[in-house]
Amino acid sequence: MSLRQCDKCSEMIDEAKAFCPSCGHAFVEEEKRKEPSVFDNMEGTMQLGNTMYNQMLSDMGLNISDAPDKPAELPLPVVQPVIRPAVQQVLQPAVQPVVQPALEPLKSAASSNRKWIIIGGVAVLLLLILLIVVALAAFVLWSRFG
Repeated sequence: MSLRQCDKCSEMIDEAKAFCPSCGHAFVEEEKRKEPSVFDNMEGTMQLGNTMYNQMLSDMGLNISDAPDKPAELPLPVVQPVIRPAVQQVLQPAVQPVVQPALEPLKSAASSNRKWIIIGGVAVLLLLILLIVVALAAFVLWSRFG
């Protein structure tokens, strides 16, 4: 990796760089176009030149009368509006949703009650088993030490 010195700020910069990162000095000359580009040659394209830029600024209410290099204004291209044929709309009444009878809440309430009955039965069964285990433990302890 070789270094070279910037002509403007005298900083050492990698030779592969095209611009100085400190001052922005260009190490490579810009190439000028010898022929107009394909875009310039195309008909019907619109380019935003100084005239259009000045027109946009004046439309925004900015004062551009002091512009020293203001070119002569060119007429703006006329844009033809596109006219589409009218489309007839057919209006239809909205479809009312079918209302179901109120049987569904009763079903969910019945299933909720059934669920609580099952939970209660399981809880009573577990308490009964616990009571039997405690009674057996008490009997075993009474028979050994009693």
